[in-house]
Amino acid sequence: VALQQWSGKTVSTAAVLARLSEQTMEVRLRVTPPRYTGVARFDSVARDLEVPQHSVIEWCRRSAGPAETVIELSDGQKLKAGRQCARWIAAESMFWRWRGKRYELRVRPDAAPRIAVSNPRDLVHELRAGAGHVAIAVSVRDDYAVRRATLHMTLAHGSGESIRFSDREVALPAAHDPRARNWSRQWSMAELGMEAGDELYFYVRAVDNAERAQTTVSPT
Repeated sequence: VALQQWSGKTVSTAAVLARLSEQTMEVRLRVTPPRYTGVARFDSVARDLEVPQHSVIEWCRRSAGPAETVIELSDGQKLKAGRQCARWIAAESMFWRWRGKRYELRVRPDAAPRIAVSNPRDLVHELRAGAGHVAIAVSVRDDYAVRRATLHMTLAHGSGESIRFSDREVALPAAHDPRARNWSRQWSMAELGMEAGDELYFYVRAVDNAERAQTTVSPT
């Protein structure tokens, strides 16, 4: 076994190589977002990052030799990166520390779809006498993709004991951008089956493409 002088002490060549490996070590991060987000995997140097929730974070050593390095997480976990990368699932935001420096991993939760009704503007809209059309315009937005969006309409026809209800569901078509669906239509009274005194109620239901799908329903 070869021996060398190190700080006044005699140490083995293996120990010297391990010390040099630790001094020249670099840690890089590999981030793999969930497949449904459509966000590509990427690598990064040690720095503050924002990542989609449930991304797989790997700390990989970039140096020769057998030395391991320890990644300290703010929840008390200590991960070792050596021949194998250290691995963690980004469920919530976290700080991590390496060689005395602290970095932030901000986790971006997947928000539920957002629905906006631009026409009619008010929750209760009274048509003027003799109106021949009803305009409805809605939009749906999501972080990554809208899997399904539908317009649900209920027509109350007549009054008192003779009142009748009829339901209709209309699918909002997919757009070039999977994150958005914009839809509008001018309905004639005949198409809706409306007559004077009738009432039309509608709401929009939207579902995203998350692994655990999230649903949003607009006010009626």
